[in-house]
Amino acid sequence: MSSFLRLSGFILSLLLLSNCSPPGGGSTTTTYENGTNDDPTSGIPSLSSQGSQTTVRTLSGLSSGSFQLSDNTTSFLLSAFSNGTARITRLTSPSGRDELAYLESTASGLTSFGDGRYDNYLVPMRPDIDAEAGTWTYQISGANELKLTIREDDPSTGGDSTLLLQPYIASGQSYNLDTVWQLVEGLYTNNNLNITVAPTITVSEEQYRTVSDSFFNSETQALVTQGRADAVNIFLVDEVEGGGVLGIAAG
Repeated sequence: MSSFLRLSGFILSLLLLSNCSPPGGGSTTTTYENGTNDDPTSGIPSLSSQGSQTTVRTLSGLSSGSFQLSDNTTSFLLSAFSNGTARITRLTSPSGRDELAYLESTASGLTSFGDGRYDNYLVPMRPDIDAEAGTWTYQISGANELKLTIREDDPSTGGDSTLLLQPYIASGQSYNLDTVWQLVEGLYTNNNLNITVAPTITVSEEQYRTVSDSFFNSETQALVTQGRADAVNIFLVDEVEGGGVLGIAAG
């Protein structure tokens, strides 16, 4: 286990974010239904399950606006992009609660991030913040593109969803990570979540062993784009630049 700790850096990219392109991609809506975004070359099931639908929309109201969530909504991700600094300043649920202010007041220090060209808010982030059905309103500063990704599940189809975790390792050393992934599976199982950990993929290029702490860095982008679009991808690297940064997570 101690040898794993010396593999000090990680990058976590999520399915929801892999559907959000950089600014300039145009106004598009992409929908995945009934597990059709599975990788046809793999026998490992994707994050999607039968009866699920993931939709990505470009929102026209860059500074303020609203969007609707149905009763079947499981989760959503609001993503703001900018050539300068993007910031989601307010997100109000149908019940009238400012979710950003609520999170700040109940999780002090966990939501203080540096300014950047990308900002996002994922719901649910924890049990007391859920994807409530109805009209959500938002306020944004500095964005030139705004995307909304919504995951919906049809309750009539039944069955459980399985989360797919795809690990990658970019390191000059070799590690036996089997025990680590067993611990990860145990953590999810203890929280009543189903997870499948795919076999670890080795990234051989040396330039990816040390990466920037910014997802806008070209080499960091080149690394994370090797990930699957239907899974949670985790990249284990020797070091993440940024002074004491253990890892970065998109979303």
